[in-house]
Amino acid sequence: AVLVASEEVPEPVAVRYAWASNPEGANLVNAAELPASLFRTDSWTLSTER
Repeated sequence: AVLVASEEVPEPVAVRYAWASNPEGANLVNAAELPASLFRTDSWTLSTER
């Protein structure tokens, strides 16, 4: 599980991680130090899907 918190976003409704062509600073890893794949928690229609 991934817990998300931010003082700037008191009630987040969705999360996107490493959501770019070449995401710099993507540093989420698991207990074995393997990197996380990009992901999103929403199911909203993207502008490229319209």
